[in-house]
Amino acid sequence: MKALEVINVSKSYNGSKVLDNVTLSIDEGEIFGLLGPNGAGKTTLIEIVLGFRRRDSGTIKIFGREISSREFNKKIIGYVPQEHLLYDNLSGLDNLRYFAGLYGVKTSEFKKRLNKIINFLGIDENILKKDVSKLSGGQRRRVALATSLIHDPKIMIMDEPTTGLDPNVRREFWKLIMSLNEEGKTIILTTHYMEEADELCSRIAIIDNGKILSIGTPEELKKKYGGEESLILRIKTRYLDNAMELLSNYQPEKVSEDEIKLSGLNEEYIPKIRNLLENKGIWVDKFEVRKPSLDDVFINLTGRRLISE
Repeated sequence: MKALEVINVSKSYNGSKVLDNVTLSIDEGEIFGLLGPNGAGKTTLIEIVLGFRRRDSGTIKIFGREISSREFNKKIIGYVPQEHLLYDNLSGLDNLRYFAGLYGVKTSEFKKRLNKIINFLGIDENILKKDVSKLSGGQRRRVALATSLIHDPKIMIMDEPTTGLDPNVRREFWKLIMSLNEEGKTIILTTHYMEEADELCSRIAIIDNGKILSIGTPEELKKKYGGEESLILRIKTRYLDNAMELLSNYQPEKVSEDEIKLSGLNEEYIPKIRNLLENKGIWVDKFEVRKPSLDDVFINLTGRRLISE
């Protein structure tokens, strides 16, 4: 079943089109990634799906039902914004009570859901007693995630959920996201981290200037738009120019002070390249086969790199 369908949705501000006939569909149980630079239209699209903004035209369906009210969205969707909406001067527990009230969760049901959520997210009860202002970044992110889960939504929209976290904490959140998905939640994820999108998402939509440029699995996108494999050679700087000359038939590209890139070559060429250089007294410190990445896909589709905020 389709968890979300966006059909020919457009939105303009002051005569400038922010979304231009955007169409996409997300299957129930997917982790779906939305990649695009700042100003691409991601936030506007999310706000329209959430019911925070009106669309100029087009249709939004959630589980087959065309949405017309914010109340319906609120029951079905949990939202994790990039900047948390927690009240710093309240404890984590009081924040959870407050948001549960907004979602209409009854007191008797709140305790059951609270215990399940804090166990699932690994939140210590002592952390919930502290004011949010006294929590670490990772702890605040977990409490914010808990508030978005307290009404047991079917769809989770996560807007840059791991921005600003150190790599170890970020990977912990990846595990949480995958666990939520295994629990049956449909996840819609925006991220600046290509590795995150590659690791988590079953499919990805690339959006730029208000238009969907392509949708597919990470592997499909890399195969179609990522370009060729390449062979990277690390050579001592003093030998680099001579190596470039010896490898001229392979159209070498200098990519740093001690690295050469040979596009279209893979590991099968390593013995031949090694012999060619070593016969002239040039030793390669390291060979690396570089496969196409989502970063390559994004550059080839948009003409620029997706830069983290």
